[in-house]
Amino acid sequence: MKCQLGLQDLELTDGLNLITANYHKRWKQNLYNPFITAGIGFAVPHVDITVNTKKTYEYQLTGAAARVGGGVSYPINKKYSIFM
Repeated sequence: MKCQLGLQDLELTDGLNLITANYHKRWKQNLYNPFITAGIGFAVPHVDITVNTKKTYEYQLTGAAARVGGGVSYPINKKYSIFM
């Protein structure tokens, strides 16, 4: 289906790709270990669009990206932990 602007296809494929520099801080406690994480960088989605007869099929740098998170880790043995 074609719209009035000539747009025939618009897809953001391959997911939302974020390239970030991250910081991770964990506090060692007895059994439960709280942590925080944050990052800044940029987003690079894969754009697939057709307008009239012009097709764009490429990765594009779109702008700033940020991520934050936190939780608690619980060690199940010396090598592995569960993160909540």
